[in-house]
Amino acid sequence: MTFTASLRSEFLKIKRTSVIYLILIAAFVVPFVLVFDHDIPAPNNPANGGDHFYSNGFKVFAFLFIPFFFILASTLLMQIEVRNHAWKQVLASPQSFLHILLAKFAVIQVLALVFLIVFNAYMVMGCALIDVIYGVDFLAYLDRWPELLKLNLMALGSTVGISVLSFWLALRYKNFIAPIAIGFLLWLIGPTAALELKWPHFDKYVFVLPFTIMVERFEDKRMFYQLLSMGYGVVFFGIAYFEFVLQRMPLRALWRKKIKDISGDHQSSSRVI
Repeated sequence: MTFTASLRSEFLKIKRTSVIYLILIAAFVVPFVLVFDHDIPAPNNPANGGDHFYSNGFKVFAFLFIPFFFILASTLLMQIEVRNHAWKQVLASPQSFLHILLAKFAVIQVLALVFLIVFNAYMVMGCALIDVIYGVDFLAYLDRWPELLKLNLMALGSTVGISVLSFWLALRYKNFIAPIAIGFLLWLIGPTAALELKWPHFDKYVFVLPFTIMVERFEDKRMFYQLLSMGYGVVFFGIAYFEFVLQRMPLRALWRKKIKDISGDHQSSSRVI
């Protein structure tokens, strides 16, 4: 089976899941709150209100909602196989282990991109609503779309490590609660280390990396943080892959043998008849 076929089958699995509702609802929270609690623009610079509206919303979204989205989405997608007892069929199918993991991970990345697009659409709708109600020009911030596009791409880049870590946790634990609880605790360690414990090099912690794209003190090292996040992603994916292969290889051999025996029995029965 080719990787394209594996990817197509993974997309088919999410049609009737709650992941789509998660995207639509979670992306709506920040714009909804900001519509009722936004900064009043200065009279001499009304467009500045839109800048603050978007930057304040994006900080919360990048640091809180994107990591939690990866944790929840990874867990929900892995639970499809667990709830339906479908790992036997997946492992017995003619797919390589690498194709199985890459297809599942690619689906999560596509969903994250959709999540980001939906959030930006909600933010535009929020600015348009404020413009109509208050007669200001919040939508003027869209004139800086190249900068906003770069910011969104950096948000995705800074969360690569988080996405792969969440993917590994969801793959490792059959329990629905375990990967979510562990992911939340790992996220909580970042702010705690920064504010209370004052750990050295806390900015290199994987769950802190999304915070670096919006803070001026990290502006000169943002490319380093992007590469660091991707490095985390490579390491975590390598661990997830080797652990998956070691755990599933004996099961694959066993299930394929059973399928072969069953098919052999059917053929024998047909000959007798």
